[in-house]
Amino acid sequence: MDAEQAHVTLSISGADQRINITENATAALLFDAVAGALDASTVKLLHKGKRLARDDALTPGMRVLCLGTTTQQKDRIAAQRSDPTIRGFKEEAAREAARRGAVDELQQHPEYKFCRIEAVKRFDGRRGPHRFEAEKLLRSMASEVAPIMVSHAWTVGGLIEMDPRDDQIMKKKQQEGGCLLGYNENMGARIYVKLRQDDGTFHDRDALMKTLLHELCHNVVGPHNAVFFALYADVRAEHLALTRKAAGRHRTLADASTKETVARELASEAGNGALQGGERASAAFVANAVSMLPDAPVAPPPPPPAVDAAEQRVASAAAAERRRLGVCKPCAPAVSAPAPSVPAAMELDTPPASAMEVETAPAPSVPEPPAPSPDPGLASLAAMGFEGPAAAAALKATAGDVSAALERLLNPGAAVSAPETGSRQERVLRASSDLHALGAPAQEAAATLTAILTNAERGEEKFKRVRLGNKKFLRTAGKFAAALRLLEAVGFERETSAEGDVYALKRTDPGLLWLGRSALADLVAP
Repeated sequence: MDAEQAHVTLSISGADQRINITENATAALLFDAVAGALDASTVKLLHKGKRLARDDALTPGMRVLCLGTTTQQKDRIAAQRSDPTIRGFKEEAAREAARRGAVDELQQHPEYKFCRIEAVKRFDGRRGPHRFEAEKLLRSMASEVAPIMVSHAWTVGGLIEMDPRDDQIMKKKQQEGGCLLGYNENMGARIYVKLRQDDGTFHDRDALMKTLLHELCHNVVGPHNAVFFALYADVRAEHLALTRKAAGRHRTLADASTKETVARELASEAGNGALQGGERASAAFVANAVSMLPDAPVAPPPPPPAVDAAEQRVASAAAAERRRLGVCKPCAPAVSAPAPSVPAAMELDTPPASAMEVETAPAPSVPEPPAPSPDPGLASLAAMGFEGPAAAAALKATAGDVSAALERLLNPGAAVSAPETGSRQERVLRASSDLHALGAPAQEAAATLTAILTNAERGEEKFKRVRLGNKKFLRTAGKFAAALRLLEAVGFERETSAEGDVYALKRTDPGLLWLGRSALADLVAP
């Protein structure tokens, strides 16, 4: 190797330095060459954009760029202190969060929380509140429901403001005649809440919170069936307990004010025209169940504080001495004995059975005329807690439509539209009425239909098919045309398969399934 050409060019801070190398030289030679001028922990050697290690071989004529900091520069930088008049990055972030009024993220659980909170960005404050205010409201709502999300182990991908102008799902709902205030995407992936009204101002906060709680319940139950409204009742009662600071977190659905609030909200849902008939019936059923809950037992007052016997003797002696001397001073209040504690069993409202009750002799039986067959619509209303002349009048005024009768009973002053002829609900009630007209022979058919509808509500595929050749089905329900019409009305369709002719559930509607079971309830033999 020619000694005059065996070298590399080392560039340090813009100055080139020629370093002679041998045949087997490595980059360690260059590291050692700059060790005296630069701090060894900061030295980097680059060749054609690639960082060299100490064991990498050197070739003659290559150009190497050296990056590093001198020991004096490193010490000077370490000795510097930040200017107290200039805010750092953390201070700027805290200042921006305070200006926007953002709620501290620590108010949400680290696991059960809304992972992302986002407001519509196009609002600049010229028409309605600024988007910063919308994000502040969303964060405040997320903080308010944080304990509920922890108790139910819910994690939601995002809490997002629904765009009141460009949301496609909202537009589709409006074209169908409804009003969408929020929706849950993929059972917890994202929850959208419509914060703003048409004029750009925010909706009432309590209404927004009820919408958020409604959508959170869709994390568990998708359709608006009785299970959904029962879950909403529990979640809403839990929310009312959180918002009433004086009562703490012990308020439940058994409290009178909570029952009244939740039942009133569910009754409003039962009159919501945007819901289907079965959904409204489910809301009314749960509203009635909530209102009929027994009141929570009232806790007995705490017993008076115990009085030390020795202190009581001293006080009595002092009073006797004052009376002997004729000194008129106010007497100490008499200490009353604590009230006897009430056993837990006596706190219940149900009176104990009396041992003195005597069974009277039965009166001689007198043959009575057969009772008329009950109306299935009245039976459905009775199952939801509406009985008597009012229920009969509402059903008559709506031509037998149970959903419309519910709206009339729950909202007496509201106008109720006439039932739609040929609807599935009307077909269910007509088929049930035909079965009632058959009397006792249709009792086994009603029992079989009730079992089929109950199993179909479970959602498993094996319960969504009924073989027409099944012996029990043929013996009970299959021989009545009204029973087959009822199956078709709730969503079953007849088709041919490898196992023969079957009825397959093609349209799962929990409300219709519930309506069918309710209409047959009084026909099923005990």
